[in-house]
Amino acid sequence: PRLEICETFQDEAYSVAFHPSGYHIIVGFTDKIRLMNVFSEKRLTTYSEIPIKTCREIQFSNGGHLFACANSHCIQVYNFYNFYDFLCKKVDMKVFMLLFDNNYR
Repeated sequence: PRLEICETFQDEAYSVAFHPSGYHIIVGFTDKIRLMNVFSEKRLTTYSEIPIKTCREIQFSNGGHLFACANSHCIQVYNFYNFYDFLCKKVDMKVFMLLFDNNYR
């Protein structure tokens, strides 16, 4: 295998998740998460940003239609296609991992 794309950023990336299709990624930075296309002109192209600070965990659902983000204060679940935030759950403890049930599509 060979490296196809290598990107550097000025801000530190805290988390990353690949869409099940392999065509998109979400990267969590200090002040926002960025949704990016992977295969556009051999570089990552940002097409949307959501202001979630210090997002340390990101996970796509198995079907790719949802993604969950967690920082120190809450877990948020978004619709990947319209970025509608339909769940925000406050948490009292640190989130170490996000998982969607294997049967959840």
